[in-house]
Amino acid sequence: MEHYERAVGFYEKALGLPVIERKDALTVFGFGRSYLMVERNGFSSKQEKTREQSPVVLRLDVVDFDDSVAELLERGVGLTVKSYPWGRIAFFLDTEGNRIELKDHRWAGGASPKLTIVRTFPFPPARVWQGWTDPALVRRWFGSDPQGTVLGAGLDVRVGGGFEVTFRNSDGTEFTCFGSYSAVVEGQRLAFTWQWKNTPGVIESVDIQLRAEGEGTLMVFEHADIDPDTSHGYQAGWNNTFDKLNRCLS
Repeated sequence: MEHYERAVGFYEKALGLPVIERKDALTVFGFGRSYLMVERNGFSSKQEKTREQSPVVLRLDVVDFDDSVAELLERGVGLTVKSYPWGRIAFFLDTEGNRIELKDHRWAGGASPKLTIVRTFPFPPARVWQGWTDPALVRRWFGSDPQGTVLGAGLDVRVGGGFEVTFRNSDGTEFTCFGSYSAVVEGQRLAFTWQWKNTPGVIESVDIQLRAEGEGTLMVFEHADIDPDTSHGYQAGWNNTFDKLNRCLS
């Protein structure tokens, strides 16, 4: 990147990507189960770069397309949305003129939608694990509404065990989620089915992996088999929820 600091600020502040590593000439961002590297040098353009100048286009499949577009607009990112027979995309430029696209995941060849979020926490894996498995802590952070409250949390954290959490949003709406654990590796991995009481028969899945990252923890969170007709804005919802988890663990 020609204007390195400005480009790093765009990916960190405007797109909200978590920084995994930061150096004078290289910044590494969490990017699903992979990572995105932004390096110093290169050249910038006030217009979209031609395919000869930048032959690679970064396209991101998103579960909540409309929510993602709305969130980026709120962050001040100008987008253009286009519809095609094969689906919808929204595209925008970074600060160097490189094209980035969002694609509605529900058009991805009929595959079940999936959401992956990578977050870092300034706490060791054992503490983040406790946040997911201690009912007393879960009652302090679960639910995406910053002003919401947890009414009850029951967790039997073992393979074959179950969980159920009921929470109330600040507008008075109540939700109950529940499921059963399919993988429990203390401090490393937690996987479980995910269901809502108000949509019986719809079974989704969640897989959480934790690993030490310096003095903190890198969490890779995957929510798969998402109901294409869901009304839940999972991308924004889970990110808001993880903000609460971070505050709870402090």
